Amino acid sequence: MAVSGTWTSASAQEVQAAITRVIPDPGIRMALLEYLADAIEYAHSCNPNVWVLSFRDAKELRLISGPTRTVTVRSSGLFVTVMDEHLPEDQLETVLAFDEKWAHKNLPASHNLGILQNHVLESIPIVRQANFAAIRISSDIMRRTIYRKSHAPAAVDYLEQELGRVLPRPDFEPSSSRAWKISVGNNRRRLEEAQQHGIIGLDFERAHFDLSDLPTTSNDDFQDALAERGVPHDNVVNRAPVQLWTFLAKVRPGDRVYLYSEQAFHSSGVVTGDYHFEGDTDAFAHRRLVNWILHGHASLGALPVTLSDRVRNAWATLEELTEDEADRIDALIAGDEDIPGEEIDSGPPIPWQQTYARLFPAAGLHYTPWQQAVFFTALQTKGFVILSGISGTGKTKIAQAFAAALPRPSDGRNVAFLTVRPDWRDSKSLIGYHNPITDRYERTPFLEFLLRAVESWQRRDGLAWFVILDEMNLAHVEHYFAELLSILESGRDASGWTNEAIQLPVSASESKLPDSIKLPPNLFLIGTVNLDETTHAFSPKVLDRAFAMEFSEVSFDHYAPGMRPDEAVLSEPARQTLLDALSGNGAFPRIDRNAITALLAHDERPRQWLGTLNRLLEPHHMHFAYRVFDEIMAFVDLGLKNGLFAGLNGSDPLETAFDAAVLMKVLPKFHGSRARLEVPLSKVLAWCLDPAIPNLYEIRTWMDQAATSDDLERSLLDLAYRFPETAKRAARLLWSAQVDGFAAFG
Repeated sequence: MAVSGTWTSASAQEVQAAITRVIPDPGIRMALLEYLADAIEYAHSCNPNVWVLSFRDAKELRLISGPTRTVTVRSSGLFVTVMDEHLPEDQLETVLAFDEKWAHKNLPASHNLGILQNHVLESIPIVRQANFAAIRISSDIMRRTIYRKSHAPAAVDYLEQELGRVLPRPDFEPSSSRAWKISVGNNRRRLEEAQQHGIIGLDFERAHFDLSDLPTTSNDDFQDALAERGVPHDNVVNRAPVQLWTFLAKVRPGDRVYLYSEQAFHSSGVVTGDYHFEGDTDAFAHRRLVNWILHGHASLGALPVTLSDRVRNAWATLEELTEDEADRIDALIAGDEDIPGEEIDSGPPIPWQQTYARLFPAAGLHYTPWQQAVFFTALQTKGFVILSGISGTGKTKIAQAFAAALPRPSDGRNVAFLTVRPDWRDSKSLIGYHNPITDRYERTPFLEFLLRAVESWQRRDGLAWFVILDEMNLAHVEHYFAELLSILESGRDASGWTNEAIQLPVSASESKLPDSIKLPPNLFLIGTVNLDETTHAFSPKVLDRAFAMEFSEVSFDHYAPGMRPDEAVLSEPARQTLLDALSGNGAFPRIDRNAITALLAHDERPRQWLGTLNRLLEPHHMHFAYRVFDEIMAFVDLGLKNGLFAGLNGSDPLETAFDAAVLMKVLPKFHGSRARLEVPLSKVLAWCLDPAIPNLYEIRTWMDQAATSDDLERSLLDLAYRFPETAKRAARLLWSAQVDGFAAFG
């Protein structure tokens, strides 16, 4: 996580060099800087205490107004927060080219827009009014900025030198207010009551009476007065009498206050009222009014260890926070990944790849580096992975161990383990149904879990949620999974939601259940498959829409069962870096066509290889289309970026990742009789030998010389393939076709 020092230490010359490098076109660069300067002047006129200009990661300029990143100048162009009512939608559709667009959580009826560099000049006049409206509204939310340490004076100096303008400087008004944590326990009802009614409060059964007439000049005087009314002295700082005195004597209007529950801060606000007593309530009898400003999710795992440990172990309902601690919590609740605060010298961070590599041995599990690389990259790319193979190879365990290594919600459950039953004949078994007798919707564990994942994505807490469908093919997948399969393939909008939604026929009495649910990008579906006579074969339609990974090879050479306790526990920072790597720092799986274009611009070989393979398979009606091409390229791109394929099999990481992607996305189409499969499988093997000029004659020669099917498989596996994993599976399919007269992937 970035700290303030990475922004503020640069000079104006260094800022100039960085911005010139990322925005080389002088016309576009000057237009962006003029717009940013105008936005700074407007933000200052709205409230001089709540804006800063940061120079983030030595490559982008960011204007923060109140809790919101309202303007960002970066390599891709311009990033702005806009109020929807001021956007001319008719012009947006024809003029703007969006890099990103999603709803902003802190400003109602607003969106974040990304405008590509080549559309900046015509787009600035269109978004200006809507963006400045967002600056004004966001500036009104807070009395002073929570990002003082993020401010880069050199960035303002650079703008002045570049534009010949004199710009304002933020006026960081010193604060005399205190900051308080107040806990409502693990009680969702109390949390919602505090938020909805704008209150904070304490309860103490032995002092259920109005305390406003008690002396508050000192804690001793206050406790003496309580004793006269039957409440014994108790000077332990985390006990109720002392906290009641603190609540009356120290908490003041204007103080900052933070709602804490279930190991996370959920709301940030300002105390607006004096103490008052509500005698007819069973919650928050001793109260103060609050104006809640920010709502979100700041988990303890994202806070400094000293603060998170103190909060986690505290018994006190009411605790004072330092100004820096409050700023950090505010930034997390506001959803800012660049949080100002203390820089902790804990040595160089452990690369997430090392954390990932030791997960499974620490849990007593054995997977090859290739299997680990394929599993992780498949999840990164698609979010829907099918694990097949013989029983006992660890298909379920790899999913469970990986999910357990990531940050989890406060109740510790980010995994739903669902055992598929043979009688699942339609989607009702998975997502529920309307019961006409009770006139209620019958919910399922999957639906409940999905609603939690949706809520998680809406509050942007960054968590990943895993559904494991164990023995997925005990029932016909095409029957119970058809609706979800179609929704997964409907594509995703700029916010990550699927374009289509699950439709729930709820009755009017089901006020807490939506009538439709789109799938969020933080939801991962992992199906496990055992292949025996009790299961149903997958159709190519299902396999084609997932990353289908096999666990078929078993070696006891390096198998060492048993957990190593010294390696089993991960620190919260290690968990978070692993999640950041999986999710792309919160974006979660989605096909990035710009990244694919950049990959192919750098290396055209994958396009040529797939083009050749598709031409070989087309006469047999086993070729593939654009979705498969995109998913293979996205897998390769992520495999190169995550570094997990580097050094595997001693080959080029691009070729190794490409080999894995073709194995999972092309070979699932191969099922049928020997007569149907023998020739196309021979072509695949020839292509694996030389993807540029496949020599089918060489493969046919080996096939004709083999005396038995076993001899054929051994001979084919001895060849020096460019793509050995795909070849290995194709050879096994060819063996099955010759021995059984039929073969299928999986």
